[in-house]
Amino acid sequence: MKSGFGNSFRVQMVLSVFGVFILLVLSTTYILFSTIKMQELTNNSFQQERYLKSIQESLLSYQEPLLEYLSTRSSNAMGRLLIDAQTLRNRIPAGAPLSRDSALLKEREVYSLILSFLDLADTAADEKRGRNIAGYIRLYDEMTVLLTYINAEIDTLSTERFRNQLDRYGEFIADSRSILFWNLLFIVFI
Repeated sequence: MKSGFGNSFRVQMVLSVFGVFILLVLSTTYILFSTIKMQELTNNSFQQERYLKSIQESLLSYQEPLLEYLSTRSSNAMGRLLIDAQTLRNRIPAGAPLSRDSALLKEREVYSLILSFLDLADTAADEKRGRNIAGYIRLYDEMTVLLTYINAEIDTLSTERFRNQLDRYGEFIADSRSILFWNLLFIVFI
């Protein structure tokens, strides 16, 4: 009888150890996936902001070859101008869905303004080729005003998104605390 009891006890010990091991693996997996999900939420909120800022920087660097071409008619500047314009046009999302979200509407408007800016640059380059000095100077002045407005709109959009992120940050902290609390309870019960 002792040997049957000993085998039964060993089986119970092995099952207990195996059960605790499985519970630890499950809890660790749950913690890992909940942490990854929280990181993805945080990253997504900043991804749009980084994208807009990179487009804003590209627009500012676009000014250099444009001004060089308009003032000197350099073929190198024209080549850079065409490449930069095409790169910027390709970065603008096409056919963004309509939304009632004011930030998304403002972003869509900024993209439309950028396309208008690039169209004005193309027209100014055409005026330069046609030797219409007054025409391309007027267009360049319009572009300068439009670029200032685009930058102001991007800054406004960034500020609005930052406020929204601050609001979501409170929710993020509450969710993180909740997950940590449930993780703690889970570990205590194990």
